[in-house]
Amino acid sequence: METSGMPSARFWRDFSQRLVFHMHRVEMDDYPTICKELVSAFALTPESGMVLGFDVVFQDYRSGNFVVGLEWDIWMGFIVVAKSQAAEPLVGAIGEYLLKSKWASPSVLAK
Repeated sequence: METSGMPSARFWRDFSQRLVFHMHRVEMDDYPTICKELVSAFALTPESGMVLGFDVVFQDYRSGNFVVGLEWDIWMGFIVVAKSQAAEPLVGAIGEYLLKSKWASPSVLAK
């Protein structure tokens, strides 16, 4: 499913060549619930404080030596970002998990 020519969920690389996974049609209100689920599923611990703005929210999380950003913004929806090349497998695992979760269901992505 696409909106504005953008896939609803996909992996890609940002301008800094970091691996990114995003789900375009996830609302900001869903951010805390998705983060809580991912923290539990992947034994993540906060690496930084949460930053909350009008159209963006993000926080970095750690699993062992790997740090990922769990983010949301008004343009991209829910985003998982590898903070180093070594963290890319964790982004891959989280993305695959989300693709199989209720968050990737047509009813959620059809918002």
